[in-house]
Amino acid sequence: MRVSFWIGVLFVGLIGCKSRSTEPDQPQPGGQLTSGTANFSRYLAVGNSLTAGFMNGGLYRDSQLASYPNLLAQRFRLANGGTFVQPLFPDGQQNGTGYYRLTNTLTPDGQPVVEYVTNNTALRSESPLLLTKYTGTAPDNMGIPGIRLADVQDQNLSQQNPYFERLLTSGQERTTYLAYVKSRSHTFFTCWMGNNDILGFVTSGGRLPITGQTAFRENLNALLDALTANNAKGVLANLTDLADMPYLTARTVAQLGGAQKATIYIRTGTGLVRVATNNDYILYNADSIGIANRTGLNKGYFAAYPLNNEDVLDADEAKQAQNATDVFNKIIAETAAARQLPVMDVQALMHRVKIGFTEDNVLFNTVLPAGETFSLDGIHPTARGYALLANEYLKTINAHYQTRFPLYNLSTLK
Repeated sequence: MRVSFWIGVLFVGLIGCKSRSTEPDQPQPGGQLTSGTANFSRYLAVGNSLTAGFMNGGLYRDSQLASYPNLLAQRFRLANGGTFVQPLFPDGQQNGTGYYRLTNTLTPDGQPVVEYVTNNTALRSESPLLLTKYTGTAPDNMGIPGIRLADVQDQNLSQQNPYFERLLTSGQERTTYLAYVKSRSHTFFTCWMGNNDILGFVTSGGRLPITGQTAFRENLNALLDALTANNAKGVLANLTDLADMPYLTARTVAQLGGAQKATIYIRTGTGLVRVATNNDYILYNADSIGIANRTGLNKGYFAAYPLNNEDVLDADEAKQAQNATDVFNKIIAETAAARQLPVMDVQALMHRVKIGFTEDNVLFNTVLPAGETFSLDGIHPTARGYALLANEYLKTINAHYQTRFPLYNLSTLK
C-alpha cells in the first residue's frame, strides 16, 4: 500500500495525558551548565505538527517523545531547566492517531510494503475527526498540528482544528491560540510557525490559498509580543524550501516515465493539459498514477487521462510556493532581528540534507522510505531527524546566549 493521508498532512493529532519523557542520551558534562544570558527554568514550545512530534503520517506516544522540544527540554535541565509537560497519549491509546510503518514484505516490483497501525488509537470520532480530550497539566509543548500563523487569532480555530479542540476544557471553545499562549508563564521559548501557511497550498496541488504577507507579519508580531512578555528569551526557526522535502521530490517525472521514458501528462492549476517537465512536482501521496480507467487508459500516461491538478504542484504553483517561502523567511528574519532574537536556519540545514551529509556516522539525505531524515509521510522527520533539528537549535542557542549545551549523539537515537 502506498502512503496516503487519511488524516491529512496538515492535521496530525496531539493527544495524551500528563507524562514525562524518557531521556535517550543525557551526558554528564562535569558540573552544572550555566544558563548564559537566558533563563531556561520554564520552557514553552510554540508551533505546529513539527513541534508536536508528528511522524510517519500520524502522532503517537513514541513520536511525541522524539520531538525536538522534548530533546531540548532534557538539555535545558542541565542549566536549571524545569519540568517540561507534553500531552502524551495514555496507555491503551499510545498509538494516537495511528501511523504508517514498514512491513517485512515487498511488492512484486521490489518496493517496501507499508501498513497503517490502527489499534490502541485515541480517536473518539472519525467523522468529524475528534480526539480524546487531554485532561492533564497544561502542556509546555504547545505544538498544534495544522495551525497556520493566519489562525492564531481565530476564535473558531477549535471548531476547525480537532487537535486544538482536544486541549481546551469545556467553556474554552472560543479561545484563540494567541490567548492560549498568553495564559502561560515561561522564561524561554522556541517558535517555529509558518510552514502550514504554505503547506496547505502545496499538498492540495495549489488549490488552497497561501497566507497573505500582511496577515503573516501581523500575526507573527502578535505571537512574539506574547512570547517575549516579561523579558522572556527565545529562538525562532525559519521555513524549509518545499523542494527540499521528499514529499515533492521522491517521485520524479523521469522516475515515473520508467526505462522507456514514457511521457507523463498533467492537468495544471489553470486547467491546461500538457506534458510534465522536471519543473513539475508529483505529490508523494498521489495514489492514482497508472491506474487504468474503464477504457483501459492508465492515468497520467495519456493526454486524455492526465494526472489531476490535486496530484501535482505544477511549475507555476511551485514558483508561487517558493516565492512565499522567500518572503516569509525574510519577515521572520526581520522580526527576529528587531527583537534581538536568533533564528535557527532550517532552510540551510535542509539544503545540506538534500545534498546528503554524514554526522555521527549517520547518513542524512532525502531517501525514502527508509532514510534517516524523513519519515514515511515525506514531510516530517524521523527520530534522528528530530534530533538533528534539536542539535541545530542547541548550536543557535549556544552561539546567541553564551550557553554550552552538549549536542546529541545522533547515532544513539532511532
